[in-house]
Amino acid sequence: MKKAYLIFLLSGCFSVLLLSFFNHRNKLSVLKENINNLDQLIDDSIRPHCSFEFNGISNNSINYFKKLVITIPESRRWSINLLKAFNEDSKIIKEKYKKRFAANIAFKKSNGKTCQLPAKVRISGDWKDHIQSKKGDVISSLDVTLTEGNINGITKFKLFIPSTRNRSSEVIVSLLMKEMGYLSPRTKMTKVSLNDKTFEMIFQEKAVKEMLENNKLRESAIIEADESLMWEIRSGNGPSSNGNIFPRIVNKEWIKRNSINQRIGLEGSNIFSKAILESWNHAGNDKEITFSDLLLSNGDIKSKRILSRYKAHLISSGTTHALYNHNRRFYYDPISKSLLPIYYDGDSKVKNLEKEFNFTKDFKDRFLTRDIETEDFNRAINEIKQINLTSFSLKLKINGVKLKDSELKNIKEQLIRNLIYLRDSNKINLKTKFKDNPLIRKFHNNENYGLALYSQKDSNFYLCSIEEKICNKKNLNSFELNKLLVGDYLKDNLKYYFIGDKFDPIKKRYYDNVPNNLNLINPIKNIYIKKFGNPKLTIDKKKKLISIIFKNFDEKILFTNSKLDGWYIKVFANADNTFKPSKSRIDNNLLTSLITIKDSNVKNLKIHIDGGQHEDSLNIMNSFGSIDELVIKNSFQDAIDFDFSDLKVNMINVQNSGNDCIDTSAGKYFIKNINLDGCKDKGVSVGEESYLRVLNAEIKNSNIALVSKDFSKLIVNNAYLENNSICAAAYNKKKEFGPSYIAIPTKSCPKGKLAIQNKSILEKK
Repeated sequence: MKKAYLIFLLSGCFSVLLLSFFNHRNKLSVLKENINNLDQLIDDSIRPHCSFEFNGISNNSINYFKKLVITIPESRRWSINLLKAFNEDSKIIKEKYKKRFAANIAFKKSNGKTCQLPAKVRISGDWKDHIQSKKGDVISSLDVTLTEGNINGITKFKLFIPSTRNRSSEVIVSLLMKEMGYLSPRTKMTKVSLNDKTFEMIFQEKAVKEMLENNKLRESAIIEADESLMWEIRSGNGPSSNGNIFPRIVNKEWIKRNSINQRIGLEGSNIFSKAILESWNHAGNDKEITFSDLLLSNGDIKSKRILSRYKAHLISSGTTHALYNHNRRFYYDPISKSLLPIYYDGDSKVKNLEKEFNFTKDFKDRFLTRDIETEDFNRAINEIKQINLTSFSLKLKINGVKLKDSELKNIKEQLIRNLIYLRDSNKINLKTKFKDNPLIRKFHNNENYGLALYSQKDSNFYLCSIEEKICNKKNLNSFELNKLLVGDYLKDNLKYYFIGDKFDPIKKRYYDNVPNNLNLINPIKNIYIKKFGNPKLTIDKKKKLISIIFKNFDEKILFTNSKLDGWYIKVFANADNTFKPSKSRIDNNLLTSLITIKDSNVKNLKIHIDGGQHEDSLNIMNSFGSIDELVIKNSFQDAIDFDFSDLKVNMINVQNSGNDCIDTSAGKYFIKNINLDGCKDKGVSVGEESYLRVLNAEIKNSNIALVSKDFSKLIVNNAYLENNSICAAAYNKKKEFGPSYIAIPTKSCPKGKLAIQNKSILEKK
């Protein structure tokens, strides 16, 4: 009886263990001495894809893989669909053939192991040149979405037939623009095997969240020209109808997340609509002029300079296809209230530039050089001169493009000559102006559709009939507004396109622009401050003391493009102020914090903050330098948030934080001394490919003292950890990242207090 009972008991234990393994294999696997229920303690972990251990390789690089192997299980259905699209009697690829198919994508990682990820693929491209016959096989450009995991941070990408993007010129100009600091997708030449047929293709990431974060930007509205009506007209063998374009938000999931994102998307779309409406001005239906940089920048000088230099580079490199209005894409920056260009679809001639610059009549008719000033050309010339050819040549090589040193040198010299020619010959002085009622200008006999306009004066939308030339007021709910902004709004079986707020549907006329007033003040040389609300700001220049008092929730301070050398910023926020809950951690300016320091150089900076009822009390973004002291007390959520920065800090002291005490992402950080007490969630949280080294850390009364996640590396030399639910954790949280690394002193963590996910690394020193 005892023997039978023992067998039953052992069998039951084995079953429980087996069931636990299968139920929790996607969660955290921890060291043997840990007996905590980690599914309850840490609920934001996901299974690391491909089962690869953390190897310290940057997820910003796509250089390591040389070939993608794509298998479409429903290969027969895929082939039939592809052949039908190829044989269709049309110059364009119709939408009905762009259905998605399940696929598997395999590639070798840097350690030689093969990774296989599930994906969805479809035919990509507008013109039929994206479907070609190669050695008896029909192939097409592909649009790929990974449904699990990533290819070093990329989850959505295109695979182009090389001839559709002018072969290696696309890689050269994409990398060139990225090298000079413009928004440009990671691009490379690679081998692609599709159902056992191998071809060379251009790999290019799509303009989505991961691309923005790779360029050190928070996700905001990505806006493109909605070409659907234009292509619908063309598919019926109508005119090219270039003017029939409208604003459209690309990142659909982001826009529907909350009302704040909607508001940001509406702002950006309105600005783009003004540029579209003005571009009708000087020509006929299919000869609209290029967008005005003055309108795209919405009056922000810095953004205008970026837009104009970007345009100068593309013209000089024979990449003007990217400047056709219907090919333009932008990132909306809600702080500057302006649009920034995203490189896309250049069809560049950069590899074969002629010595005699051929600035054709067609380009001149489009007024491509409008708004580009002499200063813009000079700065563009200097940007090209700063390119290190040795370094750039190496980057090209590892992205699949080999050029002789002489070839690369000739390209650089020709680009400079072209820019000089454009600068010296540019005589266009074209003022912005509006005319033509859009209810008439946008009319096309063979298409029935509507226009949706927004009136800032009464905060209402007007749905306008193209055929009847009348507009009716309509209060759009959140769902309807989302549909309108992404180009999918239907009412009474009629599709409506958003055309912004420039045209007054009641008075049938355009009204004047509202100037972009950033409310920037420049109280001291090299310091620029933007106030939100009316916080009390006092500056003592002799003591180098900036005192700030916040009384209301809507009050914030932004330091931007500043040099903060030896300054002491002292902040008090009314702790009794009732917090206003929000579904979004950001505000209408993409700001999360009471005090934000952005795009700045800091040196021996000291900041003390008491209170703060926002997502962060202090947020430092895209900045570099040294900080002497940070003291933060009584934060509503995170006390300190470092993003996209390179910082050295002498001392951090945080008491009573409603969430994390220190949170870092996408940067390099060194902190000499940390003293944290009362962090309700994490003491130190290092994420999104951060590197943080801490010499001395004292962390008490937190949920998790030390966390490394999402391709991050946290090294702590000395640590005193007391009364923390979990001592240290390392895991994967977000799909676009992977396992992590953490190193801590041997005796700093007692038994049962470690949570290290499978494939992440814990090193005890």
